[in-house]
Amino acid sequence: MAYAKQGLLGEFKGRLGNTVIYEVYGKTRIRLKPSVKPPPATGAKKQAQEDFKLVMSLMQATKAFVRIGFYDQAEGRSAFHEGLSFNLNSYRQAENKDIGAWLQLSNGQRAGAQNLAIQREGKKAIVSWGAPEPGKVAAGDDAVLLLALNTCNFDCNWVLSKYQRSQQQAEIILPPLKEDEECLVFVAFRKQLQVKKDIRNISASQVV
Repeated sequence: MAYAKQGLLGEFKGRLGNTVIYEVYGKTRIRLKPSVKPPPATGAKKQAQEDFKLVMSLMQATKAFVRIGFYDQAEGRSAFHEGLSFNLNSYRQAENKDIGAWLQLSNGQRAGAQNLAIQREGKKAIVSWGAPEPGKVAAGDDAVLLLALNTCNFDCNWVLSKYQRSQQQAEIILPPLKEDEECLVFVAFRKQLQVKKDIRNISASQVV
């Protein structure tokens, strides 16, 4: 039993069963702790938690790209959380759960590129591209965004402002890869000078 000389609680601080009593800025606070530890999630709830964990891990690994890639779509929240929400929905709707089939590091209506190709030379990859996608806005000085992702441990490298669309070729260092590991390279194109947010400022990312 806990006893306090000054009123019901007095100067007592501590725990009484599942009740925690403490002081913050001179005021006494009382907080109830759960008396029973909740059971582990099962079924649909467990699957939802696992989906979120996977997508969040990928967003954290690729956030340098994602913060640019979803900036123009983000309204009332950060570009990171816009990308997280978009990709969580994309993952849950995808029949093919391979990362390259559903992961988007940017989303917009600017032209991507046709005839994407990749050539690996040792620890680097050379990415090349052809004409812009037809029917969409593009410019020769569009910035090229590149990211190489190890799909096993999510290590990645990126190049975000070194190259322009008109060069039609760019290089990126690949993250360390073991013999049985796969690497995906993502590319997107972004307008060089953005006056205001506009979904035509950036293209949807493409896997090379």
